[in-house]
Amino acid sequence: MVLAPAMATHLGQPNIIVISDRSGRLGNKLNLLAHFVAFSLEHDIPIMFPAFAPYGHLFEVTQGNPLCRIPHPPTEPNPAWLAKPLLSIGQLPVFSGLIPQTTSVFATHKRAYCDLSQPPSVQRLLSNQVVFAHGYFFRHFEGVRRHAAAIRQLLSPVQAYRTAAAALIEAARGRGTTVVGIHIRHGDYMGWQKGQHFFTLEQYRSIMASLPKVLRQRQLLYVVSSDAPWTREDFPGLQVTMADREPIIAMLCLSLCDYIVGPKSSFNRWASFYGNVPLYTIRDPEQAIHLADFDVNYLDDRQAIYYD
Repeated sequence: MVLAPAMATHLGQPNIIVISDRSGRLGNKLNLLAHFVAFSLEHDIPIMFPAFAPYGHLFEVTQGNPLCRIPHPPTEPNPAWLAKPLLSIGQLPVFSGLIPQTTSVFATHKRAYCDLSQPPSVQRLLSNQVVFAHGYFFRHFEGVRRHAAAIRQLLSPVQAYRTAAAALIEAARGRGTTVVGIHIRHGDYMGWQKGQHFFTLEQYRSIMASLPKVLRQRQLLYVVSSDAPWTREDFPGLQVTMADREPIIAMLCLSLCDYIVGPKSSFNRWASFYGNVPLYTIRDPEQAIHLADFDVNYLDDRQAIYYD
């Protein structure tokens, strides 16, 4: 397998990193992208994430940017036809010897972190004109914290989605002073990892009922984001507003709350990071919750190695 001359022309510049991992959905891809954006900001190197294209229209920086190149100079070509061959090369690191010397593949073990702040990783990612980064667990924890504000701004959803989420939360705040986002993950969680992160609706309701005392608030308004079709009537005795079922709006709704509660998930971690909102991750639904257990998550999943 070789890079066609036209492809090389489109990628031709001092250095570029092509993220070739295809794992997961919106939350996973945003988490991975953010860590590479941190690396990009640290080393002033552009990145491409062709597998992010199905979500590209949701974000300002990737809208009309089919290869999801960051930054995206408006004067440079960015043809959509390149996405498939780019991903194919990155998915086949065993054939790295067949691609040009100006191109290399940096693959990580499926369950092993690759720390992008360490010199060996930096050297490999900057070692060639085009480097395909293959694997999900590339992480730059220090960089994400250091560049949090820039990452949030760069990966901001388009205005229409932000407006829709803000309207829902503004209406909710009219019925409660403190708003708590509740992220319910059913669907695939029933079978994933033998259901250890699947909690029943009754368990979620019990946690919600305990939160006024935990947060020292007499009355709370809950914004529920769920992949199952629950309604307000499923939460008797609680003031509930249902978030939009569209994932990007639901994620934004969570990011606009005062607190977030949910299972281990890249979806609610991103909402916590993007909105700078304290998050409580449910590990044991019977465990007592304390205010000190809430913390803003800076896309740090070292306690949650899994795909979601």
